[in-house]
Amino acid sequence: MRFLSWKDLADRRGTSVSTEKRRVKTDSRHPKQVQISPGRVGFPEHEANAYDELLVGERDAENEAA
Repeated sequence: MRFLSWKDLADRRGTSVSTEKRRVKTDSRHPKQVQISPGRVGFPEHEANAYDELLVGERDAENEAA
């Protein structure tokens, strides 16, 4: 299993690390961080992929409704 860092999440979404940290706090659907070692957390890549697909699906549903 591959884990993504805060920077990995931000890079793949074109956002900042601050934005990703805010998403974790405000969106209960966002993948939860996993303690990998002291001082290091990561996010399971497959959960990040599922979350991204959810966001795209919501966008598509909004476009169809408009």
